[in-house]
Amino acid sequence: MKFGLGCVYTLFAMALVACNTEPPYEDTINQVLEWENKAIDFDKRLYIDALERDTTSAIRVYDDGDFVEISYDVGPKRPDRTWVYDLRDVEYNRYGNPEDIVNPEPDYEEKKGEVVE
Repeated sequence: MKFGLGCVYTLFAMALVACNTEPPYEDTINQVLEWENKAIDFDKRLYIDALERDTTSAIRVYDDGDFVEISYDVGPKRPDRTWVYDLRDVEYNRYGNPEDIVNPEPDYEEKKGEVVE
C-alpha cells in the first residue's frame, strides 16, 4: 500500500513539473521590459510605442539573472538600441557595465520572442 501511494505521489509531482511551461527568468524579463517601457515613454524620439518580447531583437540573461541585456529596433536607419540591466542591487541599474558580467555566455536567450537553444 505504501509503495502504491509513493508511486502516485511521484507521478503527481512529475505531472506538475511537466505542466510548468513558464520560461526561466520569466519574472526578471517581464520586470526589465516594464522598466524599459517606462524609459521609452520619456523618449519621444523613438518610433515605438511599447516593447513586447516578440518585438525585441534579443533578450539575454547572464550570471543567473544578475544581468539582463535587451536590444530592440528604434526606427528606420538607426542601429538597435541595447541596454544592460544590472540587477545585483536592490535598485536596478539600466546602465550596467557588460564588463561586470562574469560569464559572457548567456544563461538564457530569446530572439524576437523565441527561445534560442
